Amino acid sequence: MRTLAIVSQKGGCGKTTLAVHLAAYARQQGLHPALVDLDQQASAYKWNARRAEGNELSPKLDATQATADKLEHLKKLGIENGIDLLILDTAPHANREAALAVQSADAVLIPCRPATFDLDAMVSTLVIVRATGKPAAIVLNAARRGKRKVAEAREALESIGATVLQTVVHDWVALEDALVDGRAVHEYDPQGKAAEEVALLYRDVTMMLVTTKRKERTTV
Repeated sequence: MRTLAIVSQKGGCGKTTLAVHLAAYARQQGLHPALVDLDQQASAYKWNARRAEGNELSPKLDATQATADKLEHLKKLGIENGIDLLILDTAPHANREAALAVQSADAVLIPCRPATFDLDAMVSTLVIVRATGKPAAIVLNAARRGKRKVAEAREALESIGATVLQTVVHDWVALEDALVDGRAVHEYDPQGKAAEEVALLYRDVTMMLVTTKRKERTTV
């Protein structure tokens, strides 16, 4: 089982949106994913509750709401129940919870909007992640169409030593519309640009997790 923590100290950067879309896409790809919602708002958990029972197009996922001190126990349960991918959706402004989530993860995904306030907030998030030594990458998320802001954000983040994925997720309306009745965008608009970008992000995340697994094997 691989564990991915989606972390940012900045609210509104799209952590939950990415978490649920990645989990649903992993299910479509034949994996057995599970979501752990560490945010008291429980948005990811409520989204999963809206998914249709018995609907093959949008089946319910394994999901739970928990606090970060329960993560090691949940990871053991995940292994026992055949979970392939555990996705941790964290809350903003929760340093201890975020640190525990990162420590429990094999890799960390950090969503960041290409906007001034979001870029400013990255420093505190990177401090938490770097303290654990866990592999991490930033995804530029909810980006408006146009290359200039994205390029400027990428340059600013790389100047402080951050790894930034080549995949950019734009602010497609379909990403939000799909969530209303518990769907993911590949179930709502499978041929759309939003679904394409989620698929590319899933590829990048998979590569991160595979790389960490290979490194573990070489150090045993």
